[in-house]
Amino acid sequence: MIYNSTWIFISLCFLVLLLVTYFFNLKPKFLLPAKYFNQNKRILFKIVNLVLAFSIVLLPLDLQFVSDKKIITEKILPVQIMFDVSISMAADDIKPSRYDAAKTALLKLIQTLDGYNISLIAFSGIPFIYIPFSTDTNAIISKFEDTNLGDFPPTEDFIGTAIGDALLLGIKNLDKACSAHRCGVRLQDPEYPGIIILITDGDSNKWYDPIQVLSIIQKKKVPVFALGVGASDYLIGYDKWWSPVQTSINIPLLQEVTKQTGGEFYRVLQESNFDEFFGYLKDVIKAQEKQKIENQYIVLNQYLLATMWICVMFLLYIKMRQISLPRT
Repeated sequence: MIYNSTWIFISLCFLVLLLVTYFFNLKPKFLLPAKYFNQNKRILFKIVNLVLAFSIVLLPLDLQFVSDKKIITEKILPVQIMFDVSISMAADDIKPSRYDAAKTALLKLIQTLDGYNISLIAFSGIPFIYIPFSTDTNAIISKFEDTNLGDFPPTEDFIGTAIGDALLLGIKNLDKACSAHRCGVRLQDPEYPGIIILITDGDSNKWYDPIQVLSIIQKKKVPVFALGVGASDYLIGYDKWWSPVQTSINIPLLQEVTKQTGGEFYRVLQESNFDEFFGYLKDVIKAQEKQKIENQYIVLNQYLLATMWICVMFLLYIKMRQISLPRT
């Protein structure tokens, strides 16, 4: 039997109250003289005292009883999203732009994965954790929907496409999520350590080669699902020397990454393609959900506390009557 210190304190308070009521009043006894009680009233008075005494004893035990059973769905698959925020995502071959179309569809996906442990890594030249892992879907959506491509200016840190570094950061971030426990809820299952969703419209041209990172991802058994966004060689503008700046996407690389990790590659050439693939991904993720039966409990202490107050009020009522009666 486990005792609860808070309820022990409350129980002791009632015990002291009871003792004070009995031993520190105007008369040596709390009971009214016998001539004012008939047999039924004496029995009632004894019952009230017994109920109060039992309640004081039972209160510290923190008793709970199973009242019902409930089916709980465990959303155990952490979802690591990696979102390319390089300047080429401003291209408008997908309306209104690659970035806006991807963001809108991604918000819909996150909304359908309510309660899942989700993180978002933004990357171009240098990847960074833009939204840490969280199961607070509303908070994730609130932060992400206020994000614009202009929040990632084309400075030195945001020039290039570091897909390899993004994958490396993503797998490290998943490791942290897999060992996390929040509010007693298991967020990870060894069988399903997580999933990576890679959204990019470029070629890996900075830092680590993505192929070198694949051995780590394979060891962790994390599938990578990649979306290749937009047309190749799409003109997005001119540099300061008036040379054309065109998009460049390495489709064979993305196909190899997904193939070696057990994921899938999907080509996105129009806005509806995002919804098609994200709809498929939602089914893949939800297929890993597990269900368990959880007991629902009735906590006896709340009822005991109410009973004790009623008993005390009754005893105080008797005492007030005693004081008001004429002395004999």
